[in-house]
Amino acid sequence: MMPIVIHEALCVAMLYGAFCRLVRVNQDTLISIRFAFFLIGFAACAGIAQPLQSAWYPTVFELSLLAGVVTMQMVTAHRWRDGVPAKFQLQEESK
Repeated sequence: MMPIVIHEALCVAMLYGAFCRLVRVNQDTLISIRFAFFLIGFAACAGIAQPLQSAWYPTVFELSLLAGVVTMQMVTAHRWRDGVPAKFQLQEESK
């Protein structure tokens, strides 16, 4: 039971991280960045639903991957405090 609770908590954290970034993007944000965070959010939603669909139990590998993504989001969160980082904007790419 505990690995499922950990899995659900990590998926919720991953979804929240993706949401926090997606609300800051705009038409000037690189499409690859927008798509990447959309996929992370989609994967988090699918992960939240997974235990409800079948008698599934997360492996250590799956929990490690989730923990890695959530940790990456936490470590880079300060770069998004003032909006989308300049390197992820179209104007920066054309320079």
